[in-house]
Amino acid sequence: MVTSLAEFVQKVRPDTTVLFFGAGSSTPSKAPTVRQIVEHLSAKFSIPETDLSLAEMAGYIENKTKDRRALINQVKSLFAKCRPTGGLLNLPLYPWKSIYTTNYDTLIEASYAKKEFDLTVYKSNFDFSSSPRGMATKLYKLHGSIDEDTSSGDNSRIILTSSDYKNSSEYRQYLFNALRYDIAESNLIIIGYSLSDPEIREIVSQCTTLNAQSLSAGRIALFMYERDEFRASLHEANGLEVVFAGIDDFFSEMARKPPGPLFSPKESEN
Repeated sequence: MVTSLAEFVQKVRPDTTVLFFGAGSSTPSKAPTVRQIVEHLSAKFSIPETDLSLAEMAGYIENKTKDRRALINQVKSLFAKCRPTGGLLNLPLYPWKSIYTTNYDTLIEASYAKKEFDLTVYKSNFDFSSSPRGMATKLYKLHGSIDEDTSSGDNSRIILTSSDYKNSSEYRQYLFNALRYDIAESNLIIIGYSLSDPEIREIVSQCTTLNAQSLSAGRIALFMYERDEFRASLHEANGLEVVFAGIDDFFSEMARKPPGPLFSPKESEN
């Protein structure tokens, strides 16, 4: 049975909660969807639209043009107008145990910078060699960050093509090791995925496996912005909680609990 948002939020303790964000958490802040990125690349590189995935489309372009920087710059251009709004602006208010994301954007970083809250960001395996600042919240970016790529001389790599996944396997292992430790005796909330999204199946599978390997397993909840009772029942049969809500719904409900909202509704619109 799908859990109501109000009922779920009453049980949320941020200090023992790990957040995992997908694309649906960034689209309210004008970040492009995966489909929009594919369509943009198809148009810019004169490739007939097919059912290619983003990794397949980007890999084809990189192999065809031999120009990764041009590919990355086209992807970057779609994120130029991204600004954190709504629920993301309230994210720094709470002492989350840690945050994970598959998004390329820097909306979470911008939210923390806006309120001058410390945030330690892990974008490549090189970042694991440095110590976090004090009590800073940790953000792990599984697919890298739109502001850094090897094509521009950075250590970090935007994980865009199938080759990127292979070249970043060691880094991804570091990330999932961190997630395994983080979800021990903690709860995991996955926000911003469609139940029909193929990637959610991989992420849920990884998370449930890591959760099972933990000595003290917590609960895993999926926040889904598209209502899908059939797929929800399949996830619930595997021991997951499902809540039909988006990121703005979640933080609006969280704001009803002390200490209340960090930003006024008017400020959140800017």
